[in-house]
Amino acid sequence: MKINEFNWKIGGEAGEGIMVTGLIFSKACAKLGLEVFNYAEYPSRIRGGHNCYQVKAQENKPVTAEKELDILIALNKETITLHLDEMTKNGLIIYDSNIKDISINYDGLYPVPMEELAIKAGGKITKNNVSLGVSAGILNMPLEAINSAVTKAFKDKGEKVLNMNLTAVKEGYDFVLKNPPKNFTCRIDKKDFIKRYVMTGNEAIALGAIKAGLKLYAAYPMTPASSILHFLAPLERKYRILVKHTEDEIAAILTAIGASFAGIRSMAGTSGGGFSLMTEALGMAAITEVPLVIVECMRPGPSTGMPTWTEQGDLRFVMHASQGDFIRVILTPGDIAEAYHLIQLAFNLAEKYQIPVILMSDKFLSESSESIDRLTHLDLPKERGKRLKDVPPDYKRYDLSIEDGISWRAFPPSPKGMQLANSDEHDEYGLVTEESDLRIQMVHKRMKRLESIKKEVPKPVLYGDKNAEISLIGFGSVKNPILRAMEYLNKEGIKVNFLHCLCPHPFVPENYIDFVKNTKRLICVENNYFGQFAGILQENLLIEIKERLLKYDGRPFFPHEIVQYIKEGEKK
Repeated sequence: MKINEFNWKIGGEAGEGIMVTGLIFSKACAKLGLEVFNYAEYPSRIRGGHNCYQVKAQENKPVTAEKELDILIALNKETITLHLDEMTKNGLIIYDSNIKDISINYDGLYPVPMEELAIKAGGKITKNNVSLGVSAGILNMPLEAINSAVTKAFKDKGEKVLNMNLTAVKEGYDFVLKNPPKNFTCRIDKKDFIKRYVMTGNEAIALGAIKAGLKLYAAYPMTPASSILHFLAPLERKYRILVKHTEDEIAAILTAIGASFAGIRSMAGTSGGGFSLMTEALGMAAITEVPLVIVECMRPGPSTGMPTWTEQGDLRFVMHASQGDFIRVILTPGDIAEAYHLIQLAFNLAEKYQIPVILMSDKFLSESSESIDRLTHLDLPKERGKRLKDVPPDYKRYDLSIEDGISWRAFPPSPKGMQLANSDEHDEYGLVTEESDLRIQMVHKRMKRLESIKKEVPKPVLYGDKNAEISLIGFGSVKNPILRAMEYLNKEGIKVNFLHCLCPHPFVPENYIDFVKNTKRLICVENNYFGQFAGILQENLLIEIKERLLKYDGRPFFPHEIVQYIKEGEKK
C-alpha cells in the first residue's frame, strides 16, 4: 500500500475546468501537510484541445512532475487514449460512465456517472468538482480539506454557485463510499490541517519583486511570462506599483529603462520572442548605465515555436544579445524558493553595479506550482547603490576618476543634476564623443566592476556526496527532476551528485574546477538541442563534456528518464 504518496492527473477538453480542478486538489493535499508539485499541459489555442493537470503528492521534498500515474481522472475518451501508457500496474482510471466503447486491457477502470451526479448537484458544469469528491473518497481524504479549497476558489462567485460546487463534491464523495474501488492501494493518512501555500514560479518572481521594492512592471503578454502581469495587476494599489500593459515589448523595456532612470525599481518581463525585440534597448541600458531587471521565461523556438511548452534554448541568445561588449548578469533559479530569492538579488545587483540583470525561467518553472511553507527567510536587504542626495554643480554622470568605475546617480527633478543619457558613446557629462582615447577609457570604466560582480553572484550548489561515482550538472528547472532521480538511484545503491548552476553568466571558473576534477563520469543535463550550458563549461574550463542528456520535445525532464539514462550508461 502507498501511504501519502501518489501521482494524480485530470484530463479533458479545454473549458471543462481542468486547471482550476487540479489546483484545488493540490491545495487540499498541501493543507493536509503533503508536499505537492503541479504540472499542466495545454495546447496553444484560444479554445478547444486537450488539457491536463497533474499533481504529485508525497511526504517530503524534493517533489517534481513524474510520468507514472496512480490516478487518472478522464472527463473524455481522449484522456484515456493519451495517458493510458502512463498508468502504473495498480493504478485507477476514473472516467465518466457516459463515455462509451472503452475497449482497453486495463484492470483499474472505475466508471462514475459524473454527468448525472453533476446535474443532480445543479448543473453539468460541475462535473469537474464531482471528480474532486471521487478523488477524496478513494484516497480517504477528509472531505473538509476539499471543501475548504473549493470554498476559497468559488467564494467570490456568490452563495448559489459555491453551494452548487460543494454539492457536486459531496455527490462524488458519497458515490465512492457506496461503490468503493477494488484493489486500489493509495491512501492519505493525514487529518490535521496546516497553513501551506501552493505557488507558481511566476508568482514567486512577482512576490520577490514586490519584496525588493518594485514600483513599475512593464510587459506585453507572452506565454509563459504573461502570468506575472496578471498576478501583479490587481495588486497595483495595495503595493503602489504601476503595472503597465504596453503596446509591444520594445515599449515595455523602454518604459522600464525610463522608470529606472528616474530612480525607481522597475522590471520588464517577456519570453524569447519578445526578448528578441528588446535587444537594442538592452544595449542602451548598458551604455547609459541604467539599472535594468528583465525576466525572460523560455519556451521552444525558433520564431513562435511552441508557445505553451518548455525548453532551455535561450541561454546563449540572452548571453550575447545586443551588439558590443558589456556586462550583464544572468540568474537561473531552479525552484520556487530560488525564484523568490534571486529576483531580489537581481534588483540589488542591477542598482549596485548599474547594469542589466536577466532572470531566466522557463515554462516548467514559471507555470508549475509547488507547496511552500514560508519564504521570508530568503528576503534580502535592499542595496540601492550610489545615489546622490546633494548634487554638485559640476555633476559628471560618467565620472572617470571613480576607482571602481561605478558613477554616482542623480535623479530628476534636480536642476543641478542635469545630465545627458543617450545610446552613443559619451564623455563624462554624457556628450557624444568619437575620440579613441575617451572611448577606451569609457569601456574600461564600465568593465571595472566585473571582478566585483563575480564575487557577488551566487555560486553553484552541490547536492549529494562529493565523491560520488556519477556527477550531474545543469542549470535552472532541471534541479528538482535531478534531485528526485538521485533519490531513486541512491535506493538502488548508485551514488550520484549534482552541481546546480544559479548564474551561468558571468561564468566563474574557480566555482566549478574542483567539482569537474573530482568527477569520474560527468553528465550535463539540459532542455535544448545543442547542450548550450555544456558548451559554456567546455569553453571556460577547457574540458570536453562527453555525455549530454538533452531533451527538446517541449516537455520537462521526468526523473525516470534521468534514472534510465544513468543505468543504461552503467551497463556499458
